[in-house]
Amino acid sequence: MMMKKPLALILAAAMALTLAACGNTADSNSDGNASGSSENAAEQQKGKEDASGTAGTVASLDELNEKVAADVDGSITSMTQTYESLVAKTSTYDDYVSNIDSVEAFYDGVLSSTEDLCVRLREYSIEYAEFILASDASRGDKYDDMDELYDNVYEDAGSAIFDDVYDGVLSDAFDAFYSGVVSDGYDLASYGEWSDISSQEYDRWSDAKSDVYDVWSDFRSDVYNLYSDMRSEIFAEDWDRAEEKLEDFRNDVETMKSA
Repeated sequence: MMMKKPLALILAAAMALTLAACGNTADSNSDGNASGSSENAAEQQKGKEDASGTAGTVASLDELNEKVAADVDGSITSMTQTYESLVAKTSTYDDYVSNIDSVEAFYDGVLSSTEDLCVRLREYSIEYAEFILASDASRGDKYDDMDELYDNVYEDAGSAIFDDVYDGVLSDAFDAFYSGVVSDGYDLASYGEWSDISSQEYDRWSDAKSDVYDVWSDFRSDVYNLYSDMRSEIFAEDWDRAEEKLEDFRNDVETMKSA
């Protein structure tokens, strides 16, 4: 009976050591799992950050404003210079008749240049929205910053196209050609020839004017809708919905470019 007590003590000590060892293993596994989970979470977060990239290609809204203004000014200047060059070589009715192909190309060029510019202005609008949504600004500041899109693209660029192209170079072309050298032909050519040339010039001018207006109007409508949508979703702090609407707009622009 005296042997049982030391044996019991030995067994108890052995059991305690075993439990302690198991506890250390469990703690080690727990620490390892926690460490692994933290590393995985960090890697997943890094992956999300890498996938998100950076929005836009400008460092500030001021830089984007300058890009828009420079593009609009350059495009309108190019159209104006083409017009002035054409006018310089069509100072008489006979000059006009000899350069009808150039006149037609001028109207086509004004339309295509306006179309291209309005597509780029839509792309700039995307840059505004991307930059603002990706910024660290507060909801209120983001809401206010969207006015940069309205002021610089919808208002300033839109007004420049209307004033300097639709009501500018095209109105000048009407005065120089239809009401100018073509009208002079009434006393210089047979009535039949003059009537045909006069009617054709009016149709070319009228078609160009109408088409440019449609392009301008569609562009303004699209940009205003984007501006309004972005402001609404920013106000509601529905960032997912804002991204969805921006993506829809982006897809529409890509479709327009490939048409």
